[in-house]
Amino acid sequence: MKLQTALYSLAIISLLSVSAKTDIEMAATSSVKSEAPIMYPLATNILKQHNLNFFQRVLYKLTFRRYIRADTEKADRQAKNSLIFGIAAVGALLVGLVVPYVVFLTIPAGIVAMVLGSEALKSDTNERVKARTGKALGLGSLIAFGVILILAAIVLVAWANSWNW
Repeated sequence: MKLQTALYSLAIISLLSVSAKTDIEMAATSSVKSEAPIMYPLATNILKQHNLNFFQRVLYKLTFRRYIRADTEKADRQAKNSLIFGIAAVGALLVGLVVPYVVFLTIPAGIVAMVLGSEALKSDTNERVKARTGKALGLGSLIAFGVILILAAIVLVAWANSWNW
């Protein structure tokens, strides 16, 4: 499998280099003389933007098809995991209202949901709704955690003042 990918890449590089050599030779033998010196390894002053021919396009698509598919699959997994962590953050928040210290699981779950959702959206996922939902659930759970923490601090201070210390 790796050998096949390497052979495709080598074929693309050789075809592109043949095309580049042809363009350089044609530019060097043209009747128009330029003042700028020709630097052969990187002759960017002579090379024009080269359109790929049919065979070069086919080889390009065969070579990079797996990588493009792998990237979208990875982004789809990130979107799905973002949704899972977002739901876990909200669940930890709700369970944490009843069970002590479980509420603190909201923080890492919400952060992971937001990071995975952002990465999935940047990677151009097919599961945009899942990525956005996971990101929104993570952010909402973090905001709700902050509000609950502030309310708990207010209740604690009010309770402590009722003892007249």
